[in-house]
Amino acid sequence: MNKAGKFIIACLEEKGMTQTDLARKMGEDRQSINQQINRLKDLKVERLSEVLEYIGYHLEIVDNGGFSRVSKDLAAEIINKCSPKGFYWFKTDDKYIAIDSTGPYVSCRECSSVEEIEEWLKYRIKFSNCVPKNQ
Repeated sequence: MNKAGKFIIACLEEKGMTQTDLARKMGEDRQSINQQINRLKDLKVERLSEVLEYIGYHLEIVDNGGFSRVSKDLAAEIINKCSPKGFYWFKTDDKYIAIDSTGPYVSCRECSSVEEIEEWLKYRIKFSNCVPKNQ
């Protein structure tokens, strides 16, 4: 089962619904819904959003405040070259690393969760907006 399918199943379980309940709400055949959830390729975003609305959720794209996830390789490049400038994070096998490369030096912090990364990077972003830039 693909990631979108697993996510839909988890949402159904949280709402106490079955695939049959979902199909009935959507006015579609249960077998068709089952095949969509269990197929090998991920659903299109539009279809995922539609299905989630029938379950009772709303899919929304939210700006995370200016920081983005990067691969380990790109993170190493950012740390070594202090470029590109920005706020980043990556995941190792057992921890998360936050990176601030906006200044003349790179600052990194080991975190235990994405929430901790968000808290640290939001603080760094707020702080960087208060420091006067050299002209």
